[in-house]
Amino acid sequence: MILLTVYVKVAPENRQNAINTIKSMIGPTSALPACHYCYLFSDVDNDDRLFLIEQWGSQECFERHIRSPDFRNIISVMELSCEPPEMIIHTVTHTHGIEFIEKLLL
Repeated sequence: MILLTVYVKVAPENRQNAINTIKSMIGPTSALPACHYCYLFSDVDNDDRLFLIEQWGSQECFERHIRSPDFRNIISVMELSCEPPEMIIHTVTHTHGIEFIEKLLL
Protein backbone atom coordinates (compact mmCIF):
# COMPACT_ATOMS: atom_id res chain seq x y z
CA MET A 1 0.00 0.00 0.00
CA ILE A 2 1.22 3.48 -0.84
CA LEU A 3 0.17 6.60 1.06
CA LEU A 4 0.75 10.04 -0.42
CA THR A 5 0.41 13.11 1.78
CA VAL A 6 0.77 16.63 0.40
CA TYR A 7 0.78 19.69 2.68
CA VAL A 8 0.58 23.28 1.47
CA LYS A 9 -0.11 26.59 3.15
CA VAL A 10 -1.65 28.97 0.67
CA ALA A 11 -2.23 32.68 0.98
CA PRO A 12 -5.89 33.53 1.66
CA GLU A 13 -6.25 35.02 -1.83
CA ASN A 14 -5.05 31.71 -3.39
CA ARG A 15 -7.01 29.38 -1.12
CA GLN A 16 -10.13 28.97 -3.24
CA ASN A 17 -8.13 28.49 -6.43
CA ALA A 18 -6.03 25.80 -4.72
CA ILE A 19 -9.14 24.04 -3.39
CA ASN A 20 -10.89 24.17 -6.77
CA THR A 21 -7.82 22.80 -8.53
CA ILE A 22 -7.48 19.87 -6.14
CA LYS A 23 -11.24 19.20 -6.00
CA SER A 24 -11.33 18.97 -9.79
CA MET A 25 -9.00 15.98 -9.73
CA ILE A 26 -10.33 14.13 -6.64
CA GLY A 27 -13.22 12.40 -8.45
CA PRO A 28 -11.17 11.27 -11.46
CA THR A 29 -8.30 10.14 -9.22
CA SER A 30 -10.63 8.23 -6.87
CA ALA A 31 -12.03 6.36 -9.90
CA LEU A 32 -8.61 5.11 -11.01
CA PRO A 33 -7.74 1.43 -10.59
CA ALA A 34 -6.09 0.73 -7.21
CA CYS A 35 -6.88 4.18 -5.76
CA HIS A 36 -8.45 3.39 -2.40
CA TYR A 37 -9.15 7.05 -1.63
CA CYS A 38 -8.21 10.64 -2.39
CA TYR A 39 -9.23 13.28 0.18
CA LEU A 40 -8.63 16.98 0.72
CA PHE A 41 -8.65 18.41 4.25
CA SER A 42 -7.99 21.79 5.80
CA ASP A 43 -6.53 22.47 9.21
CA VAL A 44 -9.27 23.34 11.73
CA ASP A 45 -7.01 26.00 13.27
CA ASN A 46 -5.88 27.54 9.97
CA ASP A 47 -8.02 27.22 6.82
CA ASP A 48 -5.03 28.13 4.65
CA ARG A 49 -3.31 24.83 5.48
CA LEU A 50 -4.45 22.14 3.06
CA PHE A 51 -3.73 18.42 3.15
CA LEU A 52 -4.22 16.01 0.27
CA ILE A 53 -4.13 12.33 1.20
CA GLU A 54 -4.23 9.44 -1.25
CA GLN A 55 -4.00 5.70 -0.68
CA TRP A 56 -3.00 3.30 -3.44
CA GLY A 57 -3.02 -0.48 -3.61
CA SER A 58 -0.61 -0.77 -6.55
CA GLN A 59 2.81 0.77 -7.12
CA GLU A 60 2.26 0.61 -10.89
CA CYS A 61 -1.07 2.49 -10.70
CA PHE A 62 0.41 5.05 -8.31
CA GLU A 63 3.34 5.70 -10.66
CA ARG A 64 0.93 6.09 -13.60
CA HIS A 65 -0.98 8.66 -11.53
CA ILE A 66 2.24 10.55 -10.76
CA ARG A 67 2.82 10.91 -14.52
CA SER A 68 -0.74 12.13 -15.18
CA PRO A 69 -1.93 15.67 -15.98
CA ASP A 70 -4.00 15.60 -12.76
CA PHE A 71 -0.84 15.16 -10.73
CA ARG A 72 0.68 18.18 -12.46
CA ASN A 73 -2.24 20.12 -10.98
CA ILE A 74 -1.06 19.05 -7.52
CA ILE A 75 2.41 20.34 -8.35
CA SER A 76 0.91 23.67 -9.47
CA VAL A 77 -0.90 23.99 -6.12
CA MET A 78 2.35 23.18 -4.29
CA GLU A 79 3.93 26.11 -6.14
CA LEU A 80 1.31 28.42 -4.55
CA SER A 81 2.45 27.46 -1.05
CA CYS A 82 3.69 30.36 1.13
CA GLU A 83 5.75 27.90 3.17
CA PRO A 84 7.88 25.08 1.81
CA PRO A 85 5.32 22.47 0.75
CA GLU A 86 5.68 18.87 1.85
CA MET A 87 5.10 15.72 -0.12
CA ILE A 88 5.55 12.45 1.72
CA ILE A 89 5.21 9.02 0.14
CA HIS A 90 4.98 6.02 2.47
CA THR A 91 5.17 2.42 1.35
CA VAL A 92 3.30 0.43 3.99
CA THR A 93 3.82 -3.28 4.44
CA HIS A 94 1.70 -3.86 7.57
CA THR A 95 -1.47 -2.24 8.84
CA HIS A 96 -3.51 -2.75 12.00
CA GLY A 97 -7.07 -1.90 12.94
CA ILE A 98 -8.74 -0.94 16.20
CA GLU A 99 -8.30 -4.49 17.48
CA PHE A 100 -4.57 -3.78 17.75
CA ILE A 101 -5.25 -0.86 20.11
CA GLU A 102 -7.80 -2.86 22.08
CA LYS A 103 -5.25 -5.64 22.54
CA LEU A 104 -2.65 -3.18 23.83
CA LEU A 105 -5.07 -1.54 26.23
CA LEU A 106 -6.14 -4.81 27.88
